[in-house]
Amino acid sequence: MSRGAKQVMSVVAVLMLCMTMAAGIAAAKGTKPVVNTTMSLYNTATVLGHELKAGDYNVQATDTMVTISQNNKVVVEAPITWKNETGKSQFTTFVTDGNKVTELHFSGKTQYAVLAS
Repeated sequence: MSRGAKQVMSVVAVLMLCMTMAAGIAAAKGTKPVVNTTMSLYNTATVLGHELKAGDYNVQATDTMVTISQNNKVVVEAPITWKNETGKSQFTTFVTDGNKVTELHFSGKTQYAVLAS
C-alpha cells in the first residue's frame, strides 16, 4: 500500500472516530442530570397518576425528564419542560395544584421544571 493511501486511511479512521464520538454525545443529550437534589413532600400528591406519600424524595431532572425516587426505588418518571424564573428560586420545592404536582422549583436556579399534564 502506498504512503498516500495509508494517510487517506488514517484520516478516514480519525473522521469515523470523531463521528462516533459526536453521535454518542448527541444521544446522551437530555440524559445528564441538570439537577440532582432531595425534596420533601409534606402532603400526599400525584405525578402522572402515581401517588407520592409525604416524605423525602430524590429528584433528578434532565433537559426533558424528571425521575423521582424514594429509598433508591424509582417512583415515577415524567416529561418536563423548563421555564424561566423572574429571579433565582429561594426554595427547593414541589408545587402542587390541589393534590397534583405541577412544578418543581430548585433553590438558586433561574429556571423551574413544569411537569407534563
